[in-house]
Amino acid sequence: MKNPFSKKLGSVLLAALLGVSGLSNAFAAAVYAEEAQTENAAEVLEAEETQTEEDTAAESLDEGETDTESETETETEAPQLELAADSETVIVTDETGLGIASLTFETVADSENEETTADGEDSAEVSAEDTAEDSGDAAETSEEASAVLLAVEADGTVHTFENVSLTGFSGLTLVEKIGFVFLKGTDEAGDEKYFYETAEDVELETPVTMYTVGMVNIREEASGDSTLLGTAERGSEVEVLGGTSSWFKVTQGDLTGYVAARYLTADASEAEAAVEAEATARAAIEAAAAAQAAAAAQAAAAAAAASSSSSSSSSSSSSSGGKTEVSREAVYDCDGSDHGYYIVTYSDGSVAYIDF
Repeated sequence: MKNPFSKKLGSVLLAALLGVSGLSNAFAAAVYAEEAQTENAAEVLEAEETQTEEDTAAESLDEGETDTESETETETEAPQLELAADSETVIVTDETGLGIASLTFETVADSENEETTADGEDSAEVSAEDTAEDSGDAAETSEEASAVLLAVEADGTVHTFENVSLTGFSGLTLVEKIGFVFLKGTDEAGDEKYFYETAEDVELETPVTMYTVGMVNIREEASGDSTLLGTAERGSEVEVLGGTSSWFKVTQGDLTGYVAARYLTADASEAEAAVEAEATARAAIEAAAAAQAAAAAQAAAAAAAASSSSSSSSSSSSSSGGKTEVSREAVYDCDGSDHGYYIVTYSDGSVAYIDF
């Protein structure tokens, strides 16, 4: 920007020259005012142009941030895959982050399907009558399993799931844990079931911290029939050293053994949610039990009161029509004989006269 003092000095010199040439000082002042007005207008125009550029830049930045946010939201949405299963098309959500490109079934002979459809059920909360499920088999042997499910990544890596039958399952989702891929879903009874890929055992170079979503057994080997070493409480932290696709080798304190993979998660918030859900369910059960006990006690008290009232009534009725004699007074006839009558007073206030 030009120096305003230089313009003022120029205007003064111009006025002096005009004065020498015979022009009036008023004309010089008018010239000076016009130049000052022109300079101010130029400054205002420059300021407006600068503000316009800043507004344009800000709008561009806002648009850029909006686009970035939209892209981020799009990236965090788990992709969904279509799978032709049991004469219908089902939707499978891919939460593995591995970029599964396709899911297909490959038909095999029924006679080859002797194993279970899902395993890993080894919760420490299994009741005594459900001990058979503690063998690591979550579903019964299925003769319906007649296909091998192939989950293929974009780079060609294939994850194979044997003996899979998805009849009656909903909410099918692919998840990943320490490199293994799992297919989980909810059956018609509302229970969550897992299908495990066929893969070689792994040993991790660096232990991975995971959390339990149930109170689970820690076993000596990767089997529900193996020796029980101890239990891990719901929401507790363990270090995963490796394992099979359905059993993870873990260490917790002085214990090192195997835990069913389905009961472990790398998401601490998921474990916390499981703890809260269990506490809520337990509180509801305890409240229902307390209400039932109170109702039973009230019923028992009412029955006891009714029984006592009935017993008292029966006892009363057995003596003089339900009343007892309080006093007896003899009144003799006035003829001097030994005849007369008794005045008998009873507990209910009634009076009777009995001759003698």
